[in-house]
Amino acid sequence: MVIGQQVFWTPTTTQGGYQGVGMGSGGGGYAITQAELAAGDGVAPNNVTGLSGVGTPLQADLSWTGASDNSGGSGLLRYNVYRNSVLVGSTFGTTYTDNAVSPGTTYTYTVKSEDYFANEASGTNVSVQTGTSGSAADPHMPRQTGVRALGSYWGGAGENIDMRSGNLNFSLPLLKAQGRHGASLGLGLSYNSQNWRRQNLAAAVPIGYDTGYGFGWRLQAGSVIPVYASPGVISHYIFTDSTGAEYRLDVNDGGYWWGNEGVYVAYDPGLARVRFMDGTYWQMDSLSATTEPDSGTRYPTKVQDSNGNFISLEYKAGLSQGGVNSSARIGTIKDIRSSPGNAYTFNYDANRRLTNIAANIPTGENYSFNYTAPAALVAPFGACNPLPCPTVQMLQSFTATGPSLTHTFEHNSSAELTKVIFPYKGELRWTHGDSISYSNQQVLREVKTRSFVKQLGATPTIYTVEYDVDTSHPFHFYGQVKDPNGVSQKVWHFAQSTAESGSPFYGLVQDQQEYIQGPGYVIPRSTQFFWAQDTVGLHRNRYIAASNTTIDPQASFAKTTRSEQVLDIYGNVTSSKLFDFGNLTTPMVQSTA
Repeated sequence: MVIGQQVFWTPTTTQGGYQGVGMGSGGGGYAITQAELAAGDGVAPNNVTGLSGVGTPLQADLSWTGASDNSGGSGLLRYNVYRNSVLVGSTFGTTYTDNAVSPGTTYTYTVKSEDYFANEASGTNVSVQTGTSGSAADPHMPRQTGVRALGSYWGGAGENIDMRSGNLNFSLPLLKAQGRHGASLGLGLSYNSQNWRRQNLAAAVPIGYDTGYGFGWRLQAGSVIPVYASPGVISHYIFTDSTGAEYRLDVNDGGYWWGNEGVYVAYDPGLARVRFMDGTYWQMDSLSATTEPDSGTRYPTKVQDSNGNFISLEYKAGLSQGGVNSSARIGTIKDIRSSPGNAYTFNYDANRRLTNIAANIPTGENYSFNYTAPAALVAPFGACNPLPCPTVQMLQSFTATGPSLTHTFEHNSSAELTKVIFPYKGELRWTHGDSISYSNQQVLREVKTRSFVKQLGATPTIYTVEYDVDTSHPFHFYGQVKDPNGVSQKVWHFAQSTAESGSPFYGLVQDQQEYIQGPGYVIPRSTQFFWAQDTVGLHRNRYIAASNTTIDPQASFAKTTRSEQVLDIYGNVTSSKLFDFGNLTTPMVQSTA
């Protein structure tokens, strides 16, 4: 009997005189990775207790106290989660997040414990009401990774600190594959720090993983993964770009899935293609196997422009898989400079971690990679859920082997990046701490300080990063960076008022101000942002339609300049205006496409 990815078999006779476990007709991506034999068990395990749930517009979070199997039973296997009596997922831990819900809806969730012989408990129920505020806004609140099209960031030298979520993104370019007539694909390392979550004061849940580049690190052009409303029924897709920014594609328009979060892409599941507005498409034919941590995720095997020029990628086989293109680990890249051979070859060790990239063309894009020894993660708050904490390896360094230039990385015991040492010994450093408990009762980790060291032995210059402590919303109202001497600071404010809570611009940046401390605070410069949506089609992408920048806004001699733009459904600027300081009536420059 097959349940999910588990195979249960009660033998009545042996075959060929031999006892054992086998698998036939499993299909691509399936394999037996572990077999446990036990005496028959026909008694269901005990029910979970303490089940609670919290709803936000596009998410329901559940947590409970773990159950035990009956005395003498085969042991507890997992927990199955039902939404309105339909199975939506399973977990080995005691929390579950359902991302396939609608705003303003009441759901009944049932959690049933299951043992190794597929006996289910009767179940424990809880009712969850999803919110209506911000239902059209960013669905990723409060966690927000990568460098998003509609995000607000501060930093330099490959660093981007998200001023709303507190996530640290650090990215470094590695290579650029090229096709004919300017077609290209850039690839680089990218790290995101928000790899932990605590829900309802429960144990810490590690939400990061390692696909071959160290825990929390990625090396990809992009990816797509489906999210199911119920088995076999798609709720939406998640498109993730090269920085790890996630975009929800939840509008099905004629078989193409779109989003409204400022990226102009569509996914065609029939052909497994991500389509861009300039006619370029990615053929997403690498599908991570069920034995991989990113099971079900698709990666591009071909990048082709509107003129037919293309770049080809091939991926390594997933764990226990026989065929290629079943993991996130790039094996080879072919481009116009290497045809018919490979432009780049990626090599991995026995633990499936990248050890080097070899350029087979004279570009000098050759790299070696080193990792820490395997070690169990330490949860930043409480214990891990499920126990034990996963054992991981972290990226320690990579070297451009031609010029022998090395970047070195240090992480804390929770795999949060704390230091980057650049090739000429300059440094960036970070500390991380707990966020507030947001309105959905989530606690994340966020950057608290950022330092840089100009050269070896120099005194660190330390910037403090602060956020508001209002727990009534699913994101921060403001984030600010204070300079080392405490005299000046930059502040970003995000739309959070009652009037804005039902708006598609809820959670987006409203203004960015600079302060100088004196008798009170002096604001030398302030920029306000005004948002709009394109007016045609179902997906209605959001964009900045205008911005006002004011110099000395508190003074009688304050002066303001203004810029305006209109975008079409493809992200093209169809008109723009620029107004000079002191004259917001007649544009100084304007253009129309």
